Amino acid sequence: MIDSIVKHVDAARLEQRLAKLYELGHEPGHRGAMRLAFSAADRRGRDYVLDLMRQAGISPRIDQVGNLIGVLRGSKPKAASLILGSHLDTVPQGGKFDGALGVLGGLEVVEAMQAAGYEPAHPIEVIAFSNEEKARFTTGFGGSLAMVCGIKPGDLEGVVDGRGVTLVEAMKSCGLDPELVSKARRPSGFCRAYLELHVEQGGRMLKSGEQVGVVTAIVGISRAHLTFKGRANHAGTTMMEDRSDALWAAAEMVRKVREAAVASQGGLVGTVGILRVLPGAANVVPGEASLTIELRSADEALKSQTLDDLLTQAGSLAERWHLELTSSVNRPGGSVPLDQTVQSTIAESAQELGIPHRRIHSWAGHDASVFAPVAPTGMLFVPSQAGISHSPDEYTHQEDVLAGVRVLAATVARLDRLYAGGTVAD
Repeated sequence: MIDSIVKHVDAARLEQRLAKLYELGHEPGHRGAMRLAFSAADRRGRDYVLDLMRQAGISPRIDQVGNLIGVLRGSKPKAASLILGSHLDTVPQGGKFDGALGVLGGLEVVEAMQAAGYEPAHPIEVIAFSNEEKARFTTGFGGSLAMVCGIKPGDLEGVVDGRGVTLVEAMKSCGLDPELVSKARRPSGFCRAYLELHVEQGGRMLKSGEQVGVVTAIVGISRAHLTFKGRANHAGTTMMEDRSDALWAAAEMVRKVREAAVASQGGLVGTVGILRVLPGAANVVPGEASLTIELRSADEALKSQTLDDLLTQAGSLAERWHLELTSSVNRPGGSVPLDQTVQSTIAESAQELGIPHRRIHSWAGHDASVFAPVAPTGMLFVPSQAGISHSPDEYTHQEDVLAGVRVLAATVARLDRLYAGGTVAD
């Protein structure tokens, strides 16, 4: 039966749908997709996918926070659902595949099951979560969080986009009632397992040559904001030995972050994405320099120790150049391991289909990290050409897309039988 399901995966149909969704996301004057959460382009894309779900006969609905949910009823309709999810919203000038592949690929799996005459034991849900990218409302909720953990109307207060539009106003423009957002939370045990197909968004798989990545963990993130304060002075008249140059220390820290990440041999990545120098004039010795360090790793001990070491080195630099140092640390998310049984099932499915695969961390955040604490959760990656994502130049070859969806289909069928107490052959 699994072979039959896999054979009914229609690569041409999926490619056409991805292209159509991308086209609907265009806005005049911009490259790429502009499906920012709760925007007109986002509504066009969601309406298109809603219509596809209706055509597939999978009972679509929209919940109180805008999550789009299509359900294929199983033979045990009261059983917890197998959920195939991702998102449809994009960053500004985003690509064709990020998020969209997980939703449309999930829909393709459900349609392949129907074409093969497979009746799952569990309900199978295809979900497009709202506001996953947080590109328009950076402090707003994510749809998966609202579904799994719950949010309150008060959580929406004070959230505005760059043009001054409030999240409440944007939700109302999409026909949603912000006073009802708490009702989006679903009861404990609603999800039997969660699977997310996604482009890798990096170049690791491309370099090693596999078509499918079996995600082992979603990395954790730690950030530290450092401010060095020295003394601004005339750039021409102040002798080098008399300077209290705040940028000297900040520049050294940029180098030390790079050295720490390289020394980890792939266990950690480090970035200084914000560097602010005051007063910011060519003829003034910098009196203040601030930087933000971000570390990502699946190894929490490594990440924590590296950040502690960097903070110690920052203190030494401040002392060396007679600077004042202030620092603050923020840990927006710890690493999230994914379920071992689901990982093994993905790998076995790829092996049976003869598709090259590897174990890999996810270095970006995904909705899967919200589901992992409450249900067996897995992710599948397909390669991103040149490691490019969040860009109109984002591209994944059709044969890699097909490989990912085929493995997803086989994995869903295997888990459906496994969790129903049967075997893969049933």
